[in-house]
Amino acid sequence: MGKTVAELFKRVSFEYVWENLLVYYPEAAKDEDGYRAAWEELRAIEPKPHHHDSMCVTIEWREDEDAPGTSWARVYGLDGEERWAIMCGWAEWLGLGVLKSPIPESELAAHILWEMTFYGFTADDTDAEIKEIFGE
Repeated sequence: MGKTVAELFKRVSFEYVWENLLVYYPEAAKDEDGYRAAWEELRAIEPKPHHHDSMCVTIEWREDEDAPGTSWARVYGLDGEERWAIMCGWAEWLGLGVLKSPIPESELAAHILWEMTFYGFTADDTDAEIKEIFGE
């Protein structure tokens, strides 16, 4: 396994991540301030181990059934042979290892940031949404 999500985020600049977000998720353009604030908050959080010890982040490309000839990135957790949606707080996300990927680090970071901010642009917003969904 390669570096952790936290290590990946510290190795790349927001500007390069932002460029990739706009390429793959053009709708992100309306929320630049939110993504920038989330990026800064994420880089300041102390990572902690995920509750699944062997969980790591991986990415795969899926054919878009609604738009033949195009694909999208699926970011998920891999625990042995099991694939998981990564529903955890940001500190746990940051502690996950990242499987090696052939794509540039800034592109990988963009896909992970997109996934991490699905429920909000702050750790508190994400934690509240996870608590609402899972009742924890």
